Amino acid sequence: MQWIALLPPTNLFVPFMLAGLALNLTPGPDMSFVALAGAKGGKKAGVFAVAGIFIECLGHIVFAVAGLDIDLGTAAVRRPRPVGSSRDR
Repeated sequence: MQWIALLPPTNLFVPFMLAGLALNLTPGPDMSFVALAGAKGGKKAGVFAVAGIFIECLGHIVFAVAGLDIDLGTAAVRRPRPVGSSRDR
């Protein structure tokens, strides 16, 4: 049972788990998207919306496990070059 030593203390772990549960139960933008897609396009559109969100989440999990999540997060935040920089010439 060496893995128990890796867990944080109970006074920190329990509130963290409760906060995580509350965040997962709270509807967010993905729930709004599914509801809107289902309302506009019917049951089939709602199922496709759920499938798309599931595939996207699965992709994020795979990238996080592979250690690529940090690279993807920083790649999208590139600053534009100023006009007239040396590369524009």
